[in-house]
Amino acid sequence: MASTNFKLLDVNSQKTRRSVIEACLEEPLEPGSALKMLHVPVIHSGAAHLRTIRDRKAEFKAAANAA
Repeated sequence: MASTNFKLLDVNSQKTRRSVIEACLEEPLEPGSALKMLHVPVIHSGAAHLRTIRDRKAEFKAAANAA
């Protein structure tokens, strides 16, 4: 959210993207886990974490595409 690309977006797009990012960070690492995606250090997160979030939202096409 500190990137130049994000800052160049209009206010509504920024709100939407911020909302998507925050929702993704609140996802549990595993079903039933108290640990959430936000507990994964950035250096250890990657494509596998993003695929997990995407796959969990597969039945909600717009949410899966946004994530």
